Amino acid sequence: MDPATRKVVYVGHSKDVSARMETHWKHRRSPWRNQDNPQFYGWLQSLLFCPGHRILAVVPYGERYQREREWTLKLRKTCDLFNISDGAAPLKRGPLSEAERSRLVEMRARPGVKKARGRPAGYRHTPETRAKMAASRRAYWAGKTPEERSAVASVAARAQQDARKRRGGRNRAVSAAA
Repeated sequence: MDPATRKVVYVGHSKDVSARMETHWKHRRSPWRNQDNPQFYGWLQSLLFCPGHRILAVVPYGERYQREREWTLKLRKTCDLFNISDGAAPLKRGPLSEAERSRLVEMRARPGVKKARGRPAGYRHTPETRAKMAASRRAYWAGKTPEERSAVASVAARAQQDARKRRGGRNRAVSAAA
């Protein structure tokens, strides 16, 4: 919702609406995000603080795209929305080509690739790189006072608690940027 006019400007769906709005806010100056929806991110850049949101409906996981489309079409009649499309339907890519399939097989077979649920999950650093990173972190924390360390620890603990709360159920909230 636009803080100045109190009108809805964007409709979306998310499991955690607050986290989604924070993500939009953090990426508002990112050039690659601005290519996706330049009007929306331009509007976000013009604000002094992250806009609020309003949950329009809590819907079952399988109905999230349909309900987002319904709300977008309904609100377009009375509001100037930044939504590019009438609903965020998933992309239908079709089957992978043989070249894409062989590239994925080759990537998964590389030594040192960590697996998460049978898929590559990131890059594994060499022992030398890990030793340099550990030394850097030790030097960083050595320069901190006990008060600074406890402040960082309390922020990290709160972030872990919030993450645990966000991992609940499979319902999605259809919401409006408020």
